[in-house]
Amino acid sequence: MTIGRRGFLMAGGSVAGAGLLPAAQTLAAPIAGGYSVTEFGVEPNQDADQTEALQKAIDELAHAGSPIIFPAGVFNASKLSLRARSATVIGTPGLTQLKVNEFDVTASSELRGSFTLSGMMFEGRINPAAPHLTVRNAFVSITNCVFLGGENDGPAIRLANCLGGLQGVAVIWYAGTGIAAFESPVYIGGCELAGCRTGIEASASAGIRLAQNKIDKCDTGIAVHDDAIIAGNIVNGAKTFGLKLGSDQGNGSILAQGNALSDCRVGIGVTSAGDDILASLNMIKGAKDGAIRAFHGKDLVGPDLAMESSESYLNLMVVGNVAR
Repeated sequence: MTIGRRGFLMAGGSVAGAGLLPAAQTLAAPIAGGYSVTEFGVEPNQDADQTEALQKAIDELAHAGSPIIFPAGVFNASKLSLRARSATVIGTPGLTQLKVNEFDVTASSELRGSFTLSGMMFEGRINPAAPHLTVRNAFVSITNCVFLGGENDGPAIRLANCLGGLQGVAVIWYAGTGIAAFESPVYIGGCELAGCRTGIEASASAGIRLAQNKIDKCDTGIAVHDDAIIAGNIVNGAKTFGLKLGSDQGNGSILAQGNALSDCRVGIGVTSAGDDILASLNMIKGAKDGAIRAFHGKDLVGPDLAMESSESYLNLMVVGNVAR
C-alpha cells in the first residue's frame, strides 16, 4: 500500500480531519439509562491492557440490557467478545478510541438479535487473519465509526447473517477487505474506504444495497454477486476493478447505476455468464483496460462494452454509460 492512514485522514477531500468522523454531528450525547465502562474499574488513557476489566463491564452491562458507554479517551485491550440478544455500544464521536485487536459480537438468539455501534474509533490491529470487528446473527446499526488499520492488518468489518445497515463509517488502510458481508443483505451508505484490498465485498448476500459510498485507492472498489443494487458510488484509483459484478456460477440480478469511476484499471467488470447485470448511466474515465469489460474466471474477455454492443452476452444489458 502506498497510502498512509494518517496521511489519508489529513488529506483534503478525505474523511473529515476535524474529529475524524464523517458524520459525527448527527449523533447526540450518550443516551440516558446507560452505564459507563469506567464504573467497572476501567480507566481511559492508560497504557496498560485493560481487557479483563473491559470484558467484565461488557458482560455485565449486556446481561442487564444496558447500553455500554465509552467516554472520551483511549482504551487498550487485546480481544473482546459480546454475547447478548441485544446490545448497544456508544462512544463520544471523535474522542473515544478503542485499541483492540479483535471485537467479536454474536447475537445470542434463535433468530437475529440486534447490535448498535456508534461514535467509536477502532485501532490497534496485530492479527492479519481475523477481522477487526465481526458481527453475527444481528440486526446491525453501525454509524459514525472509524476503523484504522495497518499494512499487515486483515479485514476491518465482517458481517455474517445480518440485516440492518452501516452509515457514515470510515475504513482506512487494511490489507484485507474493508467491509465484508456474508449472507447479509444490508444497506451500506455514505461510507468512506481507502487503501484496502477490496473496499466492499458481498457474497451470498442477495438484496444488498450499496449507495453513495466513496472508495479510494483500493485494489478493487466493490465486488458483489447475487441480487444487489449499486448506485451513486464514487470509486477512484482501483488497481483492478472499480466495480466487479457477478460470478460465473451466480443466478442473481445486479443493477449498477449512476456510479462515478475514475482512474481504475477496469471501470466495471461484469461476468460473462451467470448473474444478470444491468449497467447503465455510469460515468467512467481513465480506465486503462476498458470502461466496461466482461470477465470469465480471472480473464478479461471481449471488447469494451461501453463502446460496443453487449448483445452477445445473454446475461448483460449495458446502456447509456459515459466513458472517457
